[in-house]
Amino acid sequence: MKKKFVTFLLSNKLYGIDIMKVKGIEKVENIYVLPNMPKTIRGVFKLRNSIIPIVDLKKRFKFDEDKTDINTIILVETNGMEIAILIDKIKMVLEIDESEIQLPPVLNTGINRDYLKGITKVGETDILMLIDIDKLFSKEELQSLKDKL
Repeated sequence: MKKKFVTFLLSNKLYGIDIMKVKGIEKVENIYVLPNMPKTIRGVFKLRNSIIPIVDLKKRFKFDEDKTDINTIILVETNGMEIAILIDKIKMVLEIDESEIQLPPVLNTGINRDYLKGITKVGETDILMLIDIDKLFSKEELQSLKDKL
């Protein structure tokens, strides 16, 4: 069976999210920083009368880089909550046969293996890492975030 994934770049690596979890792709002009938020939360923005938290995946994945200066986000829904994921660059929608998805290897990149559904080859040289958006945050973390908004 084939599935579609929205793909994007983050620190020059290719990632994907199941298209069924994606609510939209936006350019964010005004990011509001709130006090006492977790380090992985860049801030919030207003979208259609809702306040949406913005997750900096580079921080969540413990990359050594400074914060992302890009303002492109992927709006996703996880465990009943909408969150925005800050990315470097949107790429394309790819259709991938599930039989081509392999279990994620043990990585020494700072990315918790549980955050990944799997990996697959794209073309001759690229590797696509598929993010399991429902495991990116625990229900407790999301509830704590809701309480702070």
